Amino acid sequence: MVCEGEHDGGGREPPPSLERRGGAASARCRFREVFGHFDEICRWLERLEQEYYAISQQLRRIEAALTDESGRREILDRDLAVLKEHVGLLQARIAEIERRLGS
Repeated sequence: MVCEGEHDGGGREPPPSLERRGGAASARCRFREVFGHFDEICRWLERLEQEYYAISQQLRRIEAALTDESGRREILDRDLAVLKEHVGLLQARIAEIERRLGS
């Protein structure tokens, strides 16, 4: 980007009046350019911050779901163990009844 009062590199020298005040104009132009870059970096950082927030919220939801799933699985495992115990008792009673009926 070439600002007013800045040499454009095209082989022409700026007129003397622009050359005298070119230093200040050039500095202002560079500051505008640098501030523009800072603005771009700030927007980029804001987007990154928003994405980070969204990702961390989703991760919390996933962790909560996994914790809930783990708790439900433990309950199911305990209930299954109780059912197996009951089935074992029922099988023993059936075997006892069959033994009595067979005798």
